[in-house]
Amino acid sequence: MAPKVDYVRHGLYIPNDLLDQIRIMADRENRSINKQLEHILKQWLVLLNKRNDKKISRKDFLKLPINRRKAILEKQANDISAHYENNSEWQDLQGEDLIEY
Repeated sequence: MAPKVDYVRHGLYIPNDLLDQIRIMADRENRSINKQLEHILKQWLVLLNKRNDKKISRKDFLKLPINRRKAILEKQANDISAHYENNSEWQDLQGEDLIEY
């Protein structure tokens, strides 16, 4: 089953010459103009993230809408829960004595 994707309608003002170029690209790749813009933005974000090689900052995270923050935190909680369920190495640490320095 494909993951649920929420969409937000967002108005975007684009110069006519740029829109014409996007329209031509979209036609070549059999996409709608909207899907072509989405594709371009996703490619740009992948390149940007590779170059910066860092996660979203706390400051930027707090700029996201509350429903997006909740969804991100829920996914992280599920991921780490699955990690601990499938990996028993952490259980070995529980039986040892604590040493205070």
